[in-house]
Amino acid sequence: MSEETILRVSGMSVRYGPKVAVRDMSLHVDQGEVVTLLGANGAGKSTTLMALSGFRSVSDGDITYRGKPLSGVAPARVARMGMVQVPEGRRVLPGMTVAENLELGAACARRAGRAPGDLDWILERFPVLVSKRDVNAGLLSGGEQQMLVIGRALMASPHLLLLDEPSLGLAPLMIHAVFDVLRDIKADGVTMLLVEQNVREGLGLADRAYVLERGQVVKEGTGGDLLDDDMIQAAYLGGGAA
Repeated sequence: MSEETILRVSGMSVRYGPKVAVRDMSLHVDQGEVVTLLGANGAGKSTTLMALSGFRSVSDGDITYRGKPLSGVAPARVARMGMVQVPEGRRVLPGMTVAENLELGAACARRAGRAPGDLDWILERFPVLVSKRDVNAGLLSGGEQQMLVIGRALMASPHLLLLDEPSLGLAPLMIHAVFDVLRDIKADGVTMLLVEQNVREGLGLADRAYVLERGQVVKEGTGGDLLDDDMIQAAYLGGGAA
């Protein structure tokens, strides 16, 4: 692991009553990296993000974020520390305009004592939002709403951006558009931990990735190596590696 490791998870387990949803998980994210969590429905991917954000209690193990223990820290405090989650489901505030939604992210940064994200920089990466700044967010398409919630999170100046299934429910063209934006912000040095079922896009973006099955890490490697892996090809991409 790098001396610039921003997130370290060691032996983490998360339970839903008697059910173990995540078991003995260890992973790390270094500054500037994109790390992807892959796996089928129920593999524990979203539960992992919820535990990191403080929305689920950790029954065993440790989470260290920017050198500080994170287990048991309340969600609002986690966000103030700069770990900002884009949850599954495009949770815009539909009765507020695009500009007002973005300003909420900026307000979060100010409350945490951080300078908010640069609005011009963000709109440059989300040009579809420029002409809709004064449109209520509930009138946007699904893809536009996804771009808005990512932009709102970036306005909060995150040290680590957590993304939960950003392609979920989007048409193929919009999936490509969203991942084009994620590639742009990766090139700008934004550190990301991404949960994604679109394996080709998720691994194509990732510096490294972890594959989860039944709450456990069963494989890890670089995005390129896992794209070429026979097990990944057979399980997720419909064939063997060429």
